[in-house]
Amino acid sequence: MPMPVVRFPLALLFAWHMLGADKPAPRIAPIYDAASIVNAADNQSGALAANALGTIYGANLAYSTAAITSSDIHSGILPIVLGASETEVFVNHYAADLYYVSPAQINFLVPPNMTPGQAVVQVTIDGLAGPAVSLMLAPAAPGLFQLDPHNAIATEADGTVVTPVSPAQPGDIVILYATGLGEVTPPAIYGQLPTAAAPLIAGADLSILLDGVAVDSQAIAYAGVAPGFAGLYQINLTLPASTGSNPEIRLQIDGASSIPGVHLPVCTLLNMASICAPASEWSRLDQQNRNKPHREMSWEPPTRSYQVDFFFDGRGYKPTPSSAATLRVLGLE
Repeated sequence: MPMPVVRFPLALLFAWHMLGADKPAPRIAPIYDAASIVNAADNQSGALAANALGTIYGANLAYSTAAITSSDIHSGILPIVLGASETEVFVNHYAADLYYVSPAQINFLVPPNMTPGQAVVQVTIDGLAGPAVSLMLAPAAPGLFQLDPHNAIATEADGTVVTPVSPAQPGDIVILYATGLGEVTPPAIYGQLPTAAAPLIAGADLSILLDGVAVDSQAIAYAGVAPGFAGLYQINLTLPASTGSNPEIRLQIDGASSIPGVHLPVCTLLNMASICAPASEWSRLDQQNRNKPHREMSWEPPTRSYQVDFFFDGRGYKPTPSSAATLRVLGLE
């Protein structure tokens, strides 16, 4: 399927705690260790992968703060130095492309020409070298970018950001954003910004688990590079009709898994006694309708072409028989 061009959430992906300008620090070598080199999507340490976005936390990592801008990219070539800082990151002696530098944090791209195995990561600043840290590069190190500590970043096919107050529904096509999903076809090129779609290599065993259950592979229309963003992967997923409310979502590939506890905001009728509407909306509707003789009310889900009518049975709201029949036909009961 054609991949939608989505702009707003990508600004979230590359913000990564931009801290503002910092004063130059004294000439002291960078300080960091293996535990402070993490997956940029979920801050997990232990392993990265070629073409994955990583973050280094530490001290004396740069003399100033700078984030990548379009002016840093020349003829599709990504920068290895940002702004006035002299900071460079090397992975097995290859200069890594940089997205953000500050005295306490660096966001970088693991060169895509790396092979799985032990690698050495080292930060230098103006000729001062930090420790040469050994780090495992796995075939894949999946991480989902997150909207907040509990929810993954996702959009609808039209670019609408999926949030707890604007959730997806079963049957929707959602776009997920990740890093560390491994090799693609054609291969990512060292130093270059990808300009076209490049799916995961044939045989990649990507699974998407919703509440621990793998979705049918046919529901994954695309998984691969997000054009225009080196190190960023996108997954176009059709949510199964059986998707529950706000399921935990995990990625599994090549024996590696994204972290638990990350959810996808989804609104679904679990049964005929409840609906996943925002609590504030229920409160508003209840106040609006509490003086009606039969205490009935209606709710029209955002961007949906149907209305759900409810009645209060003394314990809670239930869909009216006609609405229940409509929901059953729509497969939303």
